[in-house]
Amino acid sequence: VTADRATVGGLTLKSGSILVAPSSSAGGLAVSDTLVLTPPIRLRVVDVPSDGLAHTFDVLTAPALTEIDPADFSLEGEPELFRFATLGVKTENGRQTLTVSYEPIVELTTSDSSSLGRASSDDTSSIAWGLGSSWSNGLTPAAGTNYVVRMQNGNAMYLRTPTKNVHITFPGKSLTIATNCYLRVFQSGSNFIVDDLRLMGGSELDVGQSTYTHIYGAIRVEAGEVRFGTCNQSCAFYAPFSGNGDIWFSGPQSGTSVPQGSFGLHVDNPNFKGRMRVEICKDDATYSSKRESLSADSELQLGGRLDAFDPKALTLRKYGRLSVRDSFTLTKNYDRGVFVDGLGGPGDVQQAEFLKLSEELFLPAAEQHEGVFGHGYYHACSSSSSSA
Repeated sequence: VTADRATVGGLTLKSGSILVAPSSSAGGLAVSDTLVLTPPIRLRVVDVPSDGLAHTFDVLTAPALTEIDPADFSLEGEPELFRFATLGVKTENGRQTLTVSYEPIVELTTSDSSSLGRASSDDTSSIAWGLGSSWSNGLTPAAGTNYVVRMQNGNAMYLRTPTKNVHITFPGKSLTIATNCYLRVFQSGSNFIVDDLRLMGGSELDVGQSTYTHIYGAIRVEAGEVRFGTCNQSCAFYAPFSGNGDIWFSGPQSGTSVPQGSFGLHVDNPNFKGRMRVEICKDDATYSSKRESLSADSELQLGGRLDAFDPKALTLRKYGRLSVRDSFTLTKNYDRGVFVDGLGGPGDVQQAEFLKLSEELFLPAAEQHEGVFGHGYYHACSSSSSSA
């Protein structure tokens, strides 16, 4: 059923029925006599306004003396957009109406350059960061508004930060990078701050060539895998991760002359329920000296507790490395396994001090956990390097 301005005498919506929300104030469906609702009813959000204004639209008006419960409806739609919608009920002239309200949303409509390198032209006057004409409301990003970078006309979209070596804060309420779209961070020796950064599966955050960048705020990783890329750069996360998506920490993308990068986790991430993977993105063995490194100093920095043990919660593959900044313990009841995979080049654990296990390490038979615990060899490691 499409909620387009109309009146009907009777309406029955069975469990699983789809009601499409209106995209303007001209929409809305009114029932004059009998309304029967069997939850859950799916309310699909499409054509979300992106003019940067808050909106509330009527969806369904019940007959007199008939109540509507928003809990009977489940919102669905494009995940980067429908999370900004909420349902409510208003009463006018003795009749209840289900409403959908949208927070202010603005979309990137003109992409920045896809180049991985920093450029002198990356200043606020020549990139979307400072160009109102690049956004759907014609204004540069401002507080109180949610910004979305998603594909336009089938094309990937790129948002670049200025290359100034000063602390930079994204001014919006939130920033969402959708599937097949990119956020390129080109600061050097400074902080990048986003109060609410949402990364959808298939999106990518790249840290360009410079010295180091510290990322603050909060990062939510939605379903699917999100890629963080860096080279010749140290990227430290002081923003906690949350969400159920997976993270791939990746290294050099171009020629073998490109040095490795490194990532550091510096806060606990108890609300992150996904997997992490550390792996360079090239198969060539000449990259063996260009390991991608992920550092941590507590088990909670690697993620929160899981419902069941996951032997590959952290995978070190293809010259990926876990660097232990200080000694910490993987406790007996910790649900996150560390899987060291030699495919394409060995992963390893580099210890500043040492990694402790609270209980004796049990290596089950190979046929029980093939490729996880049963194969390969294990030996003591020096403070500078190790193998598994």
